[in-house]
Amino acid sequence: MAGGCVFFVPAGLAILCSIFLFVWLRDTPPSLVCRRWKAPGRVRARRSFSSELFKQVFGNKYVWLLSLGSFCVYTVRYAVLDWGPTLLTEMKHVELTHSGWMVAGFEVVGRGGHVASGAG
Repeated sequence: MAGGCVFFVPAGLAILCSIFLFVWLRDTPPSLVCRRWKAPGRVRARRSFSSELFKQVFGNKYVWLLSLGSFCVYTVRYAVLDWGPTLLTEMKHVELTHSGWMVAGFEVVGRGGHVASGAG
């Protein structure tokens, strides 16, 4: 019986949060009593979602560069996490428990670099 609560409590909290957001979250400045607010720029004809998606996302070179950089970082990260203990155990003859802690240290140092860079 107690195991079922593990699923119902987060689901209930998610439902309560979604109701709160539905009631209180507004979508435009005029809905927040900013009646004189005007959208910046000229009013353009509404384009389809797919054409806007291709222009703003797939046509943006910075999105592609960011995606490529993220791909390279996560490829190295997962390679170290998956193969690091095996490499240390079989090639460097480190005990398995120590190699696990060494790879965990890789993650800790990475978090430190993340915070030091100002991103976290």
